[in-house]
Amino acid sequence: MKAKEVAAKFTTLKKEIGKIKSLEDVRVKTRPAYTDKQLAQLEKQFNFIFPESLKAYYQSTNGHRISWKKHLPNQTLIGQSTGLSLPAAINGKVTSYYKGELRTDVSFYPTHLDAAQKETLQQFWLFEQLYLDQFVLIAKENWHDQIELYLYEPPYSIKRIELSFAEYLQNLFDNKAQINWQQQFISQDARNEKLVAQYKLEAKALAAPLPVVVETNPSGYPAQLEKLLTQLKGNKTIEGIKITKSPAPHPSVIEKIERELGTTFPSELLDFYTTLNGFRLYWKSKLPDGKAFFGIINIPPLEVAFGGKKAEETLVWDEYATYGILWADDTPIEQPTVYQSILNKRIFDQHLTSTQLLMSIEDGKVQFYSWVDQQLQPLAISFQTLMGFIFATGGLENYPFFLTKYEEVATFKAGFVEKVRTFNLSFSM
Repeated sequence: MKAKEVAAKFTTLKKEIGKIKSLEDVRVKTRPAYTDKQLAQLEKQFNFIFPESLKAYYQSTNGHRISWKKHLPNQTLIGQSTGLSLPAAINGKVTSYYKGELRTDVSFYPTHLDAAQKETLQQFWLFEQLYLDQFVLIAKENWHDQIELYLYEPPYSIKRIELSFAEYLQNLFDNKAQINWQQQFISQDARNEKLVAQYKLEAKALAAPLPVVVETNPSGYPAQLEKLLTQLKGNKTIEGIKITKSPAPHPSVIEKIERELGTTFPSELLDFYTTLNGFRLYWKSKLPDGKAFFGIINIPPLEVAFGGKKAEETLVWDEYATYGILWADDTPIEQPTVYQSILNKRIFDQHLTSTQLLMSIEDGKVQFYSWVDQQLQPLAISFQTLMGFIFATGGLENYPFFLTKYEEVATFKAGFVEKVRTFNLSFSM
């Protein structure tokens, strides 16, 4: 593929992506190309000769950026490809988001690798940065004869992509940089068949008109949420209803988190997060007698709950939507037993600063805990039953109290039931 052909392919791709309805955050960008003289200077400086096919790419563009999203009812389709500029490829520098800030000077070579693994990676040339810190590498050995491409997946996996460089570029354009398309061309004994199947399903959905259901799930969690919203909106004493939902996590995200945690998520957990990936609901009410109540459900997305910090490190939202911390500043020192009790627990519902639900995966199942006034209480409740309770009570203030077994909250429980019934919610004893 000559330089002019590569440039024409980018132009055509931009037009084709522009014709697909409902795409968001679309970017198809190229950079000023290298001249023959500039490439010759680099070859002399680093004492190597560019393969003709790779030279043609850099003679058409010094790196590229292709990205887009398409939100479906229970899935988000993603396209992402960043062809690295020559300086970045030579120096092993990649882009990364650090604390919300885009950085372009991050070293590709992971610090957790041992010396042998790092030495192996030095035998490759960086070409393309993909989704979730995957990379396409080019083997340096004998690359002037035939370019060999490899897919790098963290924490450390290098698999051969069985395509020539020209074939790879053609497939990049044909697949519109949709994530995981490379999995089709990994040798059969090494490929991830789950991701191959997911890619094929999403490829069909990409050009389809909305609404499209990529994968059906019988859980009914979205329907339960809509039922709750209808009930709240139908109550004249309730106002200020605010709802924010999160798009479902891509299967690649789920697989990455499972790999990093060294576990497999239970089906009951995935049943929820793949159809209703967390949400934040807030409402308030003022009754004729002057009493005021509010409800709040603040379930973080899967990638935040399990991909981010653990409960003992996490800042949480309180009822005033300002940051509060899960425990008092002196807890680790003055109450080490309390602090140890929440180690490795994950946030499920950031309800209030002093009243929350935590969770952990134990023996292949989700174990829930109430965190009330810095006391951890295991809950003997299934995932579906808990969600049914949350939807039925509308997340009424301090609802985790009701789930505890403390005798001293018996009076609270009676008052809680009365308040729930005041709002005509579907909760029943």
